[in-house]
Amino acid sequence: SHRGKLAEAGVPSNLGGDAMRIWMFYRHDGVLRRAVGSVLLDRVAALVGLAIVVTLTFPLAAQFIDDMTVLAILAFLVAAIFIGLLAFLWLDRFMVLFARLLPLRFYQSITSFVKDTRIVLASRQYGPYILGLSIANQVSGCWSCLRLHRASRLMLKFRHCWFWCRR
Repeated sequence: SHRGKLAEAGVPSNLGGDAMRIWMFYRHDGVLRRAVGSVLLDRVAALVGLAIVVTLTFPLAAQFIDDMTVLAILAFLVAAIFIGLLAFLWLDRFMVLFARLLPLRFYQSITSFVKDTRIVLASRQYGPYILGLSIANQVSGCWSCLRLHRASRLMLKFRHCWFWCRR
């Protein structure tokens, strides 16, 4: 929303936009746990979308990156994201072992968020659409940076484009 973009402009690292979205969801729904969970779910979907884009473009990256260490780190990070997502989707089933050690509200919040994430991302009805939108968001950010680079004829470094590619 426009309010979220305004808040992002004033607070570094998209924190303002996320806080604004949580506040708006909370005002609409009245359940803080669901409001925070929806924003976190958006971040998880964006991370998975980024990992899918990196996986699909890895052969292209291998042509431009000569350093095998960088390629190995990139492959490791993508694998870690996918393995971390799978572990996260099963987290509520593992947390049963530690339920007595954790505060009840924390345990309930984590397990409900994981169940909601599993319902959304792993469902055949919603999962492909959400991941498709996340992929499109990642690609459009990188594409915008490349178009800006070509149109302005500026010598942009990778670190400049990283800002757009990570959104």
